Amino acid sequence: ADFVELMAKNSVELYGLSPANEPDYTAEWDGAQWSGDELTTFIAENLGPTFKDRFPKVKLIAPDTAALPNLDSYVTPLLDNADAKDYVSIIATHPYSGDAMKDYDKPQKNDKGFWQTEWSQENKEDGDTPAPTMKSAIDMMKNMHNHLTNLNMSAWNWWAIYISPAALKDADKEKIRQNPALIQPDETMEESYMFKRGYALGHWSKFVRPGFKRIGATDEPVEGVLIEAYRDDEERIVLTAINTNSDARTLKFAVEGGSFG
Repeated sequence: ADFVELMAKNSVELYGLSPANEPDYTAEWDGAQWSGDELTTFIAENLGPTFKDRFPKVKLIAPDTAALPNLDSYVTPLLDNADAKDYVSIIATHPYSGDAMKDYDKPQKNDKGFWQTEWSQENKEDGDTPAPTMKSAIDMMKNMHNHLTNLNMSAWNWWAIYISPAALKDADKEKIRQNPALIQPDETMEESYMFKRGYALGHWSKFVRPGFKRIGATDEPVEGVLIEAYRDDEERIVLTAINTNSDARTLKFAVEGGSFG
């Protein structure tokens, strides 16, 4: 709460705050592991009452698990506790592993937002090299499409936006994490630039603006092409088409009960 106050004094009004980062993950660096019951108790008895008193407009976000399959072991106790359920506004996860919960809808059924708050393509097992390619972009878009359509998530965040060459050449770090950002150096480790996945993500960040709602669309009208559609209150329609094939596809689109301008 003191951090929120400090930011507000410096003209940064925070929308929300998460008390834990990947509580299900034991990291090599300093961190904190929480069980679902521990996080629930902290929110219900400490964090929630404090924010209700000091910053009632700041939304609480939880549990930010590292793995999608671990999410429900935190969500169930949070929602089963009346106080914690009342304090938490947004259910969040980092779906680095597992699509076992493809149709998970517990957040929406309990009137909570459902956010993906961190994802990237770092690959420690394979040595991890920069991937400025369209293959990387398509892999990102396929994952985003799955999270937005099958899980009905309403926010999707990439880790990270920008990494400098110096950050990837740090002699004190092992050479892992070489592929984290939208804007970063490639294997030459020269000046950072926008990878293709950055331009791809731009189609959503530029056109699917806050307040837009996803509407029904044929998900895969032809093999390998994934479709999403959105609209706002001013009847603007945004259509995204992800071609995961190696060659072009031609499609015709129609709006039921209306037409394009």
